Amino acid sequence: MSLMKCSECGHDVSTKAVMCPNCGAPQEKQPARGRSDDPVIPTPPSEKFVDFEARTAPEKKNVAGKQYSLGKLFGFFLFGWAIYTLFTYDDSSTSTTYRLDPDISPQKQIDAIRADMRARNKAMLERNRAGITSEIKYLIANGEYSTAYRRAARFSKLNDDELKALESEAWEKHRRKQEKLLLAKLKHIPASEFKANADEYAKLAELFPENERYKKKLYYYRWKLREQNNKASVSTTNVNAKGDVKQEIIQRCQSQIGSYGSAIVKSCVDQDIEALVALNKYPDTYRSIIGRCYNQMKEYGYAQVKACADHDIEAEKALGNY
Repeated sequence: MSLMKCSECGHDVSTKAVMCPNCGAPQEKQPARGRSDDPVIPTPPSEKFVDFEARTAPEKKNVAGKQYSLGKLFGFFLFGWAIYTLFTYDDSSTSTTYRLDPDISPQKQIDAIRADMRARNKAMLERNRAGITSEIKYLIANGEYSTAYRRAARFSKLNDDELKALESEAWEKHRRKQEKLLLAKLKHIPASEFKANADEYAKLAELFPENERYKKKLYYYRWKLREQNNKASVSTTNVNAKGDVKQEIIQRCQSQIGSYGSAIVKSCVDQDIEALVALNKYPDTYRSIIGRCYNQMKEYGYAQVKACADHDIEAEKALGNY
């Protein structure tokens, strides 16, 4: 195998090689021996250099493209991490479990825990104030007033003016929102449903303790509810005109003491009818007492209801003389 010198680096190159194995420059084939009539025309160095750059250019372009893609991925990662740290300042990793020591006063331990929590909240606020305030403002802007209030209230003991203002704003918007919902619900509740009205006005009175109207409504419906519960369930109609009431008394006496004979059953029925007639003649001022005794003692018969009412009426009169 015959050799020749590379025109670029001077390294030995085979006459059959297309390019230099040392520098990669393309090589011109040498003419066969004995044919001196074919002159060797060397390629100018500038052309060889241009050909070499053209051959290697696509590889450089691909490398640049890969670097650009990796840069984009890294940028997205940094953006996601920034958003995560902005809105997760109070994740579970910062939570602490406190254990009480039986040898130390419970109140001292509670005070120490509160002091530790304040210190942690203060450190958290100093470390990520921008993230905390941004999240609370975001929650308020999106109508999540209750969540925003809880976030801000966590730092209420630190006496931070900005967070106090956000806490007040969130609470005011939260209770106004709840007020609209509760008033809309009350429009569909009949006035005769005392318990349902009392429950909703209790919520309004809790949200707006300064509102006298809600307090009066709550007092009214609670009073009507107590009056309804204490109202006598005994009919004021003469028992002789109510055959179904007599049948109810007879059936109850038979089921309770029927095993002792008909005479005992008749005595039970007579006592209950006599007690019912007497209860129907009581003044309306004692109607609430009779109603309470009826609800508590009706399964034992009207005689027991009358005994309960008489006892309470006598006690009420005695209390009035104290």
